[in-house]
Amino acid sequence: MDISDKLLSSLEASVEPFAIFDLRCGYYLDLEPDNHNTIHYMLAGKGRLGTGDGKVIPLQSDEMILLPSGVSHRIQSLQSSTVETSTSSICLQPSTYLR
Repeated sequence: MDISDKLLSSLEASVEPFAIFDLRCGYYLDLEPDNHNTIHYMLAGKGRLGTGDGKVIPLQSDEMILLPSGVSHRIQSLQSSTVETSTSSICLQPSTYLR
């Protein structure tokens, strides 16, 4: 068992709140630092995640990123074509963060 397997096997996680965002080219989502870890999973398209300390991480379909608590970040779409994503009625969509 390697170090990442040991780390992941001791991890306890819960998911809340859950949201699906459809970000189009030219739009972004700003998220302020909070007291929990954040997971983002890119369903389709291309984008990038920028952290408050200036790091930029490219993202593409089927990639996941885990951010520790206390990290402000921005997710930006780089997709030039329209990508349709349907959401269920149980998803939270805090539109106040969209710009």
